[in-house]
Amino acid sequence: MGRLKEMNLAANVSERRARIRHALIYVFLLATMFLALVSTCALFGVRFNVSESLPGLIYIVTSDNSSPVVEFCPVGSFAELSKERGYRRRGICPDGASPMLKPIVAHAGDTVEVSAHGIAINGTLLHNTAPRTTDSRGRTLTPWRFGKYGVAPGFVWVASQYNPLSFDSRYYGPILVSQIRHHLRPL
Repeated sequence: MGRLKEMNLAANVSERRARIRHALIYVFLLATMFLALVSTCALFGVRFNVSESLPGLIYIVTSDNSSPVVEFCPVGSFAELSKERGYRRRGICPDGASPMLKPIVAHAGDTVEVSAHGIAINGTLLHNTAPRTTDSRGRTLTPWRFGKYGVAPGFVWVASQYNPLSFDSRYYGPILVSQIRHHLRPL
């Protein structure tokens, strides 16, 4: 009887190992297919919005430069801060993090006023743009210096009116047009 019990135990262990091996292969294949799908989508201009700064999940790269939504790689101290705090995931920007997707709210020639009430463009206050003193995890945020600014050629301001917690020009001011990788439109 003892020998039969040992054989059954060995068969069960072998069966469990085979199931685990098959499960790992299945997970590996699914992950590979997912990465291939995401890479193919990126190659064809499909962008997945995983931030809460914009509504919608899928955006498409467009050649229409008047499209107000842009994908850009931040630079300087705010790029470091956004990466360090996890506002951006790992990605293709020079700092190793993902690009940001934001709507352009002001172009060269516009007047921007930053105040405790938010960002006003040419005298019109934008909804949900009041700067906060802390982020959603209670970490300190420093708003862009309050005042009026003329938008210079080669610069734009980006801000989300969709999410009042968005990390955008209310904290880092204007961005260079040269930082923009693509204009996007929602699918």
